[in-house]
Amino acid sequence: MTGGQNMSMEKFIEANKGAGKPDVLKKIYESMIGGELRQEGVKYVYYDDPAYPSRLRDLSDPPKGLFYRGNLPREDRLSVAVIGSRECTDLGSDMAIILGGLLAKNGFQVISGLARGIDGIAQRSACMNKGATFGVLGCGVDVCYPITNEELYSRLCKGESGGGMISEFLPGELPRRGNFPKRNRIVSGLCDVLIVVEAMEKSGTLITVQSALEQGRDIYIVPGRISDPLSYGCNRLIYQGANPIYDIGVFIQELRNMEVMLLEKRTQKQIYARLWDNKNRHVTENGKDEQTISIDINDEDEMKNVRKVMLTKALDKSMKENETKSDIMMSNRENAKKYLTEEEFKIYECLDITYTSIEDIMQKYEKKNKKAISVADVISALTALDYKGFAENDNTFYRRRLKPINVSLF
Repeated sequence: MTGGQNMSMEKFIEANKGAGKPDVLKKIYESMIGGELRQEGVKYVYYDDPAYPSRLRDLSDPPKGLFYRGNLPREDRLSVAVIGSRECTDLGSDMAIILGGLLAKNGFQVISGLARGIDGIAQRSACMNKGATFGVLGCGVDVCYPITNEELYSRLCKGESGGGMISEFLPGELPRRGNFPKRNRIVSGLCDVLIVVEAMEKSGTLITVQSALEQGRDIYIVPGRISDPLSYGCNRLIYQGANPIYDIGVFIQELRNMEVMLLEKRTQKQIYARLWDNKNRHVTENGKDEQTISIDINDEDEMKNVRKVMLTKALDKSMKENETKSDIMMSNRENAKKYLTEEEFKIYECLDITYTSIEDIMQKYEKKNKKAISVADVISALTALDYKGFAENDNTFYRRRLKPINVSLF
């Protein structure tokens, strides 16, 4: 019945103490074990379960447990919340469609409250573009609210594209006004980045923004017209220091960089756990036994190399779930031919999926093209590749993006 471990009835009742009477909790437990809730796919994950979302563990008031249908957000993917006004304008609706679709196409998870307006529109667009999106409810996970999003709710309950529905409230609980501020802290808690598309001066959206700020999340705002009341809240947040989304391509690239940093941070914990008790461990690169690096955990340069190897392997593993590496490389190469200049493409051909130094890139270029190239020309081409989303760098090391930035929705 749980995401990671089996749970006794006593532990379930204790975890939900205060949320309902013991006899009610007993009926819910039994229904999830072998009754109607089990048939509906309702599952439960408690705070101590390894499957419990790690992003929520850092909250000052984390949910003791979560009921969910479908799936929970993955830990190795960047999660982006898209929220905004229920009474959105046509422009706001268009922006929600564009953002939801682009986030999905670029592999980011989309979090929201399934509310009418911006929330539901962004999630519907993500779902239509085969992206994983998660709706957080202010009622029981078996209750569809609002009913206007019933089709989207049904698709997420089935776990379509890896998405799901989530709630901390007991199954069967109807939506109540006091539930939504609690719901909002989970929306912001599950995300790494929060986007606001249209918000009035006094808006419930701003409650979620406040939660996100307290939780240390990055806030991005879609700017609006100063004459539009629905843009007042957004424009004021920008005035107060929030990040404006002024260019979609640049924004998607920033998210890509954040995802790499996030994955590296989480991977680093695994590295130190493995190496703490031994100064001489070996990391195999590309799965080949003959390519090993003997490392000393007290040597910063060697540890940096280890992180690169581990990060490359972690990114590669996550990409294999949707596409094989050869398919990715072939698709990337075709796009590169289409969007890069002739000289940029030649430099692109010298890159691999592992980080390569500028010196090695120059040597590969000279070998492939039978002519020399200056450092300035290489850096110029690499900068263009980075800007166009076909390469990424770590100081003076460059590599092909495993999945280039996709700024084309249709």
